Amino acid sequence: MKHMSKAIALILALVLLAALFAGCGKEQADPSAAADPAPPAADTAGDDVANAIQEEGNSLSIWLYESFSDAANEATMARIEQFEEDYNVEIEYEWVTDQNYTTKYNAGVEAGVLPDVTYMRSDILLSTYPNIKLADLSGLINELNAEAGFVQSFVDGGTINGASYIVPSFSSAQPVVYRKDLFAEAGYETFPASWEDLRDACIKISELHPDIAGFGIGFGINENEGEQVFRSMMWDYGGGLFDAEGNISADCPENAEALQLYVDMWNAGALPADAASWDAGSNNANYMQETVAMTCNAYTILSALAEPGYEALNKNTGVAMRPAGPAGSHNDICTYGWGIFADTEAMETAQAFLRYMSEPTWYAGWIEELAPVYGPTLVSVVESPYWQAEPGSILVEFGKNGAPFGYPATDVETRAKAAQVFNSYKLNECMSNIIVGGMSVEEGLAWLQAEMEAMFS
Repeated sequence: MKHMSKAIALILALVLLAALFAGCGKEQADPSAAADPAPPAADTAGDDVANAIQEEGNSLSIWLYESFSDAANEATMARIEQFEEDYNVEIEYEWVTDQNYTTKYNAGVEAGVLPDVTYMRSDILLSTYPNIKLADLSGLINELNAEAGFVQSFVDGGTINGASYIVPSFSSAQPVVYRKDLFAEAGYETFPASWEDLRDACIKISELHPDIAGFGIGFGINENEGEQVFRSMMWDYGGGLFDAEGNISADCPENAEALQLYVDMWNAGALPADAASWDAGSNNANYMQETVAMTCNAYTILSALAEPGYEALNKNTGVAMRPAGPAGSHNDICTYGWGIFADTEAMETAQAFLRYMSEPTWYAGWIEELAPVYGPTLVSVVESPYWQAEPGSILVEFGKNGAPFGYPATDVETRAKAAQVFNSYKLNECMSNIIVGGMSVEEGLAWLQAEMEAMFS
């Protein structure tokens, strides 16, 4: 096993340096190049895998996801070393993170230097459409489904026009984390089941405790939780930024009804006073500082609360699904998993590796190392005792209610547009126009409608 060669690293560094001088902005994979011909579908491994691997040179290169968990990363490396031994393969690897992946991806595509296997995220995949560089792994996923089965919403997240490009590995979600003591004091022994009840509870909490914001979601330019929660609220009221046919529908009355709840909380003093300047880390920081009564986020908060000094707050912390509206409960989800670049010369080796990393018994122990921040994607694991109790059960339920970018539309063009809107934080900007700029909710949504129409004209 070895790290990526110095020559490859130098090429990527030079391309990345050129990209940095060319300009800056929010990272996302570049879909502007002309679409390549559809990549060939990857065949599932045959009976003589060992011979096929030998013919391919007994080597494999991988971009590995570096998680927050040292134990999970160590388990990944141990599994890779075992694969090398079992299959007589030398693996060349490099760790990548959420923060640097899209830059590395774009640099690798530009330089023509890509690994055989890569970690991939469903939103990043969408941003590369129509110039997708990955192989269709539908056959392999069907094979793995017969053995353990994937939660279908996670397969759907990595599927475009009938081709599945991501073998699901784990999921990310942003459920509710809340102060049980404060909600009980406001008259709610369990977390409110509807958005209206949540609004009323948060207002009551802030009335009882003026130094605490009942609803801990901001709308700063880099506050991704706001973008996600606003979408859930609109979906739960039967709205959305797009309708089922893919038409832009930002200014529909259902969206106005949903977002008015947030404005009501602002007007009542139940939101953070600095909500307009929040970023992606503000909700965690404010919850840990006990200045908000609830927030929505990945369960990194729970991991932080396990540290010394937070015993009382940890005891008073509960977890819950997001509330529902008249149209039900819908949650945005993100699929993390494995992809294989279509031009690899080690397709059989790559697929053997993905089978190895999806083996249910090993996977069950590995995914618990990532808990409670990330959740499982295999049905056989979802049904195990660990994931049937909180907080794991919340992540499982979140996945079942998962809605993709562009919901309720399902076509790939709308999904790609919705990902672009998300990455530009247009919903947060709309809320800023309403709360800071003095627009009514209807005026703010009319502005958003015009912005989106201009984006895709």
